[in-house]
Amino acid sequence: MTRPRMVLMVAVGAGFALTIAGCTKTFLVDRYPPFHDPKLKTVAVMPFDSTARHRGAGRLLAQHLAAALTANGSYAVIGPDRLRGMLGAEKLDELVRASDADVARALASTGKIDAFITGAALAYDAHAAAYLVPDDPPGYWHGRHSYRSRRRHGPYYYGPVYATEYVTSARVMVTAAMVRARDAAVLATTPVPVGCEVSLSGYSPRSAGRALDRSAIRVMEHLVGRFAIVPVEVRVKPGEDFRITTGRPGHGGREAKEFATADKQMAVIVHLPPEADRNEFRLAITPKDTPGRVLAARTFTWARTDGVRVFDFDPSRLAAEAGPGEYRVRFLTRGKEVMHRDVRIR
Repeated sequence: MTRPRMVLMVAVGAGFALTIAGCTKTFLVDRYPPFHDPKLKTVAVMPFDSTARHRGAGRLLAQHLAAALTANGSYAVIGPDRLRGMLGAEKLDELVRASDADVARALASTGKIDAFITGAALAYDAHAAAYLVPDDPPGYWHGRHSYRSRRRHGPYYYGPVYATEYVTSARVMVTAAMVRARDAAVLATTPVPVGCEVSLSGYSPRSAGRALDRSAIRVMEHLVGRFAIVPVEVRVKPGEDFRITTGRPGHGGREAKEFATADKQMAVIVHLPPEADRNEFRLAITPKDTPGRVLAARTFTWARTDGVRVFDFDPSRLAAEAGPGEYRVRFLTRGKEVMHRDVRIR
């Protein structure tokens, strides 16, 4: 699957507020939408309904969203132009204002669509203005865009100097919902309208089209994050979220860095944020100085409801295989070590 381009920073809660020696680790996970289902493989983007002043706003924004989802790679995407070819222009125009159930029946009948996205363009407009602003420093000449409001006395000018500044502002606002085709169940929606306003300024006129595109791209990034799988960067604090104890929590376990060769239990406690849901991780124990020699390992998939996971290892077996000494417990994701804890078995 192609990795999405957008990366979000996720602020993790109070459980990540403390650390040892200020150490913070960050790593990427794939954030899955709560409704994620591997069976949803093909998604169609319907032309958006529109109450915006721009007549083609609904079609343009639907095309923006289809392009953003295609770049994301979570689904095979059928955009509004391809839908028009599949259903016909007249039928598609009827479906734009039809109920979700009617749209679901029409798209499910094609046998090619698992879900669809509908929406409404609430705003898609731009305006431009020009302002006289004081020249700074006084006397600096902005070429043909400057305006000298001062009188000449001999070879010198006196009085303020102004320059013309051009500002173009664009505003885009939408609502959208993702619906399953087979039963018209609403999988996700925007609880409030999603909007963005972008302003471009300078000493020459700025393009309204460029400002609208930038605003639309930011809105589409938000929608992709709601409907598709996107990579997000999460923070963990090893001192709080990756610990080693002599036993399970609530059963007399205490944090430890040393174990005896006769000890039978070493508990590795992992705490990850909900954004790690459905991601695969690996714990590996190796001699400290030989990371390639894995003596024990656990591979697991995190669940949104986990909160904390505890993994048991046997120090006596580690010592029997590699002898007393320094060991490293490594936490890996996507084949890379994110954090580790060192222990001694003596």
